[in-house]
Amino acid sequence: YVKNYDMNITCLRFANVYCRNIFRYKKRLLMTIFGIAGSTALVFIGFGLRDSIHSIVGKQYDEIQKFDMQVGLKDSFGSTAREELDRLLDGREDVDNHAYFLQKSVDILNDSGMKSGSLLVPADMDTFEQFITLRERRGHAPLTLRDDGVVISEKLSMLLDVGVGDTVELKDSDNRVVECRVDGITENYVHHYVYMSPVLYERLMGAAPVSNAVLGQLNDTSEAGEEALSAVLLQQDYVGSASFNTSLRDNFSDMIEALNIVVVVLILSAAALAFVVLFSLTTINIDERKRELATLKVLGFYDKETAMYIYRENMILTLLGIAAGLVLGFFLLLYVITTAEMDMVMFARSVGWTNYVIAALITLLFALIVNVLMNFVIKKIDMVESMKSVE
Repeated sequence: YVKNYDMNITCLRFANVYCRNIFRYKKRLLMTIFGIAGSTALVFIGFGLRDSIHSIVGKQYDEIQKFDMQVGLKDSFGSTAREELDRLLDGREDVDNHAYFLQKSVDILNDSGMKSGSLLVPADMDTFEQFITLRERRGHAPLTLRDDGVVISEKLSMLLDVGVGDTVELKDSDNRVVECRVDGITENYVHHYVYMSPVLYERLMGAAPVSNAVLGQLNDTSEAGEEALSAVLLQQDYVGSASFNTSLRDNFSDMIEALNIVVVVLILSAAALAFVVLFSLTTINIDERKRELATLKVLGFYDKETAMYIYRENMILTLLGIAAGLVLGFFLLLYVITTAEMDMVMFARSVGWTNYVIAALITLLFALIVNVLMNFVIKKIDMVESMKSVE
C-alpha cells in the first residue's frame, strides 16, 4: 500500500512538472500544436482525397450502375430488329442479361441555372432495378421511380440547388420543354442523370418512349471478350455504337495513379512541416533550459532520463496537435473535395477510419524521428558550462 501511495505521489509530481513546463511557454505550446495539426491535416487530406476518388469506381459501376455494356441503337431500329437483337444477345454465353432504355440528352433548368445531363426511361419497370440502383447516399434508403415525378442525381441537385418537391424543366434536342417535379435525389458520382418512368414520359411528351439503347450485363468482361462482342454488335445495321464500363474503370485507375503523386507530395510536405516545427522548437527549448537539464544531470539523471524529460513534453504536445489536426483535416478535406470536383463528377464524401489511424501514426513517426535526432543534442550538454551560464 505504501509503495503504491509513493508511486502515485511521484506520478502526480511528474505530471505537475510537465504541466508547468508546457503552460510556462504558451507561445511554444501554440506553435507546436498548430504546426503538428497542420502536418496531420496534410497527411489526412492526401489519403482522404485518394480514397474519395478510388471509391467512386466501386460505388458507381458495381453498386449503382450494375451493367457492363451500353449499346446505342440507330433510328432504323424497329420490332424486327429488336427480335434479331434479342436472339443475338440471348444466344451468347458471354451476355448474362440485357434491357432496353430510352436515353437522350437534355438540359435541366431552373432559376439557379442550367446543366446538361441524360434522361433515362426504362422500357420495363420490372427489370429496371436489376441494372440501376436508385438510393439515397446517406443510409442507402431505396428510391422508387414513380409516375408523378422524376429522380435526379445528387450532384445535379447540388448545382441547381434543387430538393425533393421542387420542380425543374427539361429541354430536349427538339427544344421541347416540360416541367416535372423532383420526387427523389439518388446517389451518383459520374455524369448527371434524370430518371423517369415510361408512364410519366408519355404524359409529358405526348408519345410513348421509343428505346434507343440497350444495357447489358456480361459474364466475360475481359478485353478480348469485349472486343469480340463489340465486333459482332457493330456488324448489325441497327447498332450505332457499343461501349463498356471497363474503359471507364481504366480511366479512373489512371486518375488514381496520378493522384498518388499528389499524396506523396502532401506527405513529404507534412514531414517537412513536422521536422521544422519540432526540431526548431525543441532546439529552442533545450537552449533555453540548459541549466535546468544540467541540474538534472548533476542530480544523477542519466542521458536517457534527461532526454525523456523533454520527450514527454513533446509527445504530449504532439498528441494534442494530432487530435486538432484530425478535426482540421476532416473539414479541410470536405473543402478540397468540393473545390476540386468537376461539374460532371462528385467525389465520395465518406472517410474511412483507417485514414485517421494512418495520419496519426505517420505524424507520430515524424515526431519520434525528431526526438531521436535531438537525443544527440541533449547528450552534448556540458554540465559545468551550463551551470556557469547566466539565465
